[in-house]
Amino acid sequence: MGTTSYTADLVHALSQTEWSLFSLTLTSSYQSWGLGHLDRDTDELAQAIRYIKDYKTSKFGDDGKIVLMGHSTGSQMVLHYLSRSNPHTTNPSFDSDLKHLKRLALDGAIMQAPISDRECIKLVCQHGFRGNTPDQCQAYYEQLEKMAKEFASKEDQTFDALLPIHLTYQIGYPANTPLSARRFLSLVSPESPHNPSEDDVFSSDLSDEQLAKSFGMIQKQGLLKNKMAAFYSGADQAVPEWVDKAGLMKRWAKAANAGGDKEIWDEEHTAVVPNAESIRKFITASGNQWPSGNLWDNDLWKKHMFSKIDSLGAGANPQKYVEDINRLYGQSFSLDIFTKKAQMMNLETTKAIFEGWQDRLFNDATGVLLWMSQSAYPSMIWQTYDYYFDLTGAYFGAKIACKPINIQWNSATNSVKVINNKNGALWGAKAEAIVYDKTGKVLPGYYQRSDISVSPNSVYNAFNLFGNLVSAGKPVTASSTGATFATGNVTDGKGRTRWAAATNGTGEWIQIDLGATNNVCGVRILWEAAYSPSYKIQVSGSATGPWTDAITYTGNVGGVNNLRFNTVAGRYVRMQPTASNTFPHSMYEFEVFSSVVNNMATNNKNVTASTSSLGTPQSVTDANTATRWSSNFGNDNENITIDMGVSLPVTGTKIVWEASYASSYKIQVSNSSTGPWTDAISVTGNTGGTDSRTFTAVTGRYVRMQGVSRAQAMYGYSIWEFEVYTRDPAPLTDISYIKLKFTEAGGQVHENFYWYGVAGYQGLNTLAGTGAALTKSAATVTTLANNNKLLTYTVTNTSTTNVSFGIRAQLLNGSGQQILPAFVSDSYFSLMQGEAKILTIEVNPTVLGGTYSLDLKPYNL
Repeated sequence: MGTTSYTADLVHALSQTEWSLFSLTLTSSYQSWGLGHLDRDTDELAQAIRYIKDYKTSKFGDDGKIVLMGHSTGSQMVLHYLSRSNPHTTNPSFDSDLKHLKRLALDGAIMQAPISDRECIKLVCQHGFRGNTPDQCQAYYEQLEKMAKEFASKEDQTFDALLPIHLTYQIGYPANTPLSARRFLSLVSPESPHNPSEDDVFSSDLSDEQLAKSFGMIQKQGLLKNKMAAFYSGADQAVPEWVDKAGLMKRWAKAANAGGDKEIWDEEHTAVVPNAESIRKFITASGNQWPSGNLWDNDLWKKHMFSKIDSLGAGANPQKYVEDINRLYGQSFSLDIFTKKAQMMNLETTKAIFEGWQDRLFNDATGVLLWMSQSAYPSMIWQTYDYYFDLTGAYFGAKIACKPINIQWNSATNSVKVINNKNGALWGAKAEAIVYDKTGKVLPGYYQRSDISVSPNSVYNAFNLFGNLVSAGKPVTASSTGATFATGNVTDGKGRTRWAAATNGTGEWIQIDLGATNNVCGVRILWEAAYSPSYKIQVSGSATGPWTDAITYTGNVGGVNNLRFNTVAGRYVRMQPTASNTFPHSMYEFEVFSSVVNNMATNNKNVTASTSSLGTPQSVTDANTATRWSSNFGNDNENITIDMGVSLPVTGTKIVWEASYASSYKIQVSNSSTGPWTDAISVTGNTGGTDSRTFTAVTGRYVRMQGVSRAQAMYGYSIWEFEVYTRDPAPLTDISYIKLKFTEAGGQVHENFYWYGVAGYQGLNTLAGTGAALTKSAATVTTLANNNKLLTYTVTNTSTTNVSFGIRAQLLNGSGQQILPAFVSDSYFSLMQGEAKILTIEVNPTVLGGTYSLDLKPYNL
């Protein structure tokens, strides 16, 4: 890569990170590549990599990670390094002093400009080059091929013969680069595609069988720990126009992934439909803006890259994009409704791309390339902001996920992780999760907190939200198995391998052996297209039953099913269809979760007390040990009560007492706020401090601390925090919301937000409207150093009964038209009951004009 123009740019980009860039000079570097061969190249790379690792270990105590990047011929070296036997076994007579080395495994690999010399020469012979006609170029090539084959036919191969530079120059090779007969034949590979030479690995006409011998050997050799990437050069000047570059790279990826049990090369595709205002600008005929048939069949939508034709955006799979929106968010009957739902899909999918990478951060995930951030013409794909600079949901999804410090939730494993992409550690920090019901009210029992520290450039698993994944890699049995769709595929965590039954009937089943008894509280099933229309989740202590029905689910429409239910103890968990399917039942993943401790008190504001002399009753559930509640002085018969909102089995409490603690008290449970009360536990001889108690489950909705006697005769009872633990949390609503908060030691807060559905998000369509409850302040206007105006607003959801979900924020002029470009700090955000948010918009004063207003449109307008 020493001869490339972008090496300096890479050095600059990496200078702010812990990565170092080593540019390696090999025997074949610079003008010597025409005399080299790939075995020597990769042996020298192996020697250099071993030296670098030893150097890093001696200097830093850690050999770090190694990513090998090659340009042009260097791409062939990368593939050769990864795919050939280790060490090499050849002994070429022309390079008799070559000593093969054992090559070390790489953490990642990058091939830049992996082009085919053979197809490049064919391009030259078709179009001519350097003033030569196509016929002249073809004649030069044939002359060179004949000379090279004559040299290759000689018995003595201990030396390498050079071809005339004045001839090689005529067909495109540099005038200062000698080319041996042997290397020329390896590059142009006359026997291809049936018998390709060592250097002919990137030609588009190579068969899948040939690709299996190169890309398909990567996983078998085991020299790549994580992922690999391939990039064509910007102009693709050496790639003929007849090469389907996207299709070819898909074939490489397929071959690479087929060679082992994991994906080392993956791609995700999705459309990114802009907002209705933009679509109306480039599709002006109203009948085409929302056509009666399939969107991807409309001629104008096709022209804007929304079609099933390869050259017109088929790679973005527009049909699946529409079908997923319909399945998850419901059918649309107008352009405005469709694009409103599309923005939530755009945000969700783009955010998932980056958060999926960061969830594993260099552990089987080396990076993400997003193509593109903005389209050069009005389009339905390839954009985070559109042609008119309107910010789509994809923009805000990428913005959230790509923050240097982020807290994120993995819906597949329920893990909540903190991502620190900075060079400094985050000491003494706090991670929290709060779950809200459909109306934006806190759901008791799901609050979690972890006091953590996060190392630089690392991921920290703070806690699991809805339960602990206990099924990963566990053995699976089924009533039957169709074709090659093995049962174990449903616990392999891949999401692309599947099990299928032999029939579509109700006699089929699939079950997981957890290996030990677990308190099972939920499952997640990722269905293939042949989903079960209705089914039961059953739990048993024995593989043959008897079975306890944990939940019966009807009206299944496929996709992902997230099912939560009251805890059922057992070792075996079964999916039992209760209705027949058109095709044999089939699923990609079957995940089982065991319960976590459920604290029903923290962040629950439904707290009352007999009296209050200091603080409020809600102080005991605010997760803040600096605020407290105190009863009136001088009275033993005082109490404080927490309303869990639903009747649940209560199994324990924790009270953090102030100095005025109860020397004796009772924990009582009832289904009514006025009683009668059942004593769960009577405590005597209490000494205050942090006071944790467990007891046999008592079912009820209300839990209270009933004082019996005070430790301080002149005061009342005083409590910092009061936590209530149940065997099961409050049930989730059809739509729930998850807010994650990460607070640094210095108080800086980082937040993330998710919406969560049992089987999609159609419940959003029945949300009550926010109406006038969503308010905004007047703008505070400041002038920035670049002379742009910064408008600052406070947006508040004043409702005490409804959420304001998916709020789109945009700046309008006096005519009600969008002011663009405008950099909005957030959009498509949600506010729970009573929440407020500071919103800023940066805009050029010329664009802003004299009349403007902030427009807020929630999903539930």
